[in-house]
Amino acid sequence: MGGSADRKHEVVDGVLTHSRLMIVAVLVAFATAAQAQRTAWHSRQGKLPPIRASRSDVEQLVADVVGIVNEAAPRDSASTGVLSFDILAGTPRGRGTSSSAPATQALDSLRRYLGTNTDLNRLSLLLDDRRSFVVPHFPAIGDLRLNLLGSADQGQSSYLVSGPNVKEVDQIADRIEAFARASATWRGSQHGEMLRSATKVLALLLIAIAVALRDRRRSWLLYPASAVVFIASFVLPYTALFNDLTIFGGR
Repeated sequence: MGGSADRKHEVVDGVLTHSRLMIVAVLVAFATAAQAQRTAWHSRQGKLPPIRASRSDVEQLVADVVGIVNEAAPRDSASTGVLSFDILAGTPRGRGTSSSAPATQALDSLRRYLGTNTDLNRLSLLLDDRRSFVVPHFPAIGDLRLNLLGSADQGQSSYLVSGPNVKEVDQIADRIEAFARASATWRGSQHGEMLRSATKVLALLLIAIAVALRDRRRSWLLYPASAVVFIASFVLPYTALFNDLTIFGGR
């Protein structure tokens, strides 16, 4: 009887050992596949020029990007959880909103808290994928960041999108870049600073011309003109006139 019990224990131990080895092998295979999949991810990113666009155009961009990600999501039981987006926006008057919502409701909080016709000076969209995937499924888009920034913000407008599905990654990147090209403006902060500096130089040139023409009649008028131009270089609203991001609402 004792020998039979020992053999049973040996069989059970063998089965348990084999099961553990199988579990470890599956976990290692999954980790290797996940690492290989992530290594093979396609990525697109870039800086965006100064932008001047209508609120409806920007919202259409967001809706198109969200739609591409949503359509690329698995429709079977390969994942559990919610595909969400974080959206952050601000207005020139200091109002703002930041929220996380499912893909189908990404723009709702923006419209609810800031209205539908409000000007914006900042908008950021971030993919917040809270789904858990079953082997061997992976999200079609793994990372998505779109930042439209005004002159008051640190940094430059930019985007980043990556994932294993090359088609969807390129679709999103191409859509963002097409929007940027169509909405690009020369009225960015860089040109504003150039104009401010040129105004100061003009004020100095007027003084130099006034001194050179001091024997001419009415040359003294160049002195107050120089003062006016110099003051204008400080008091004119260059930030409002020359901004890296202008999103104007409907009127």
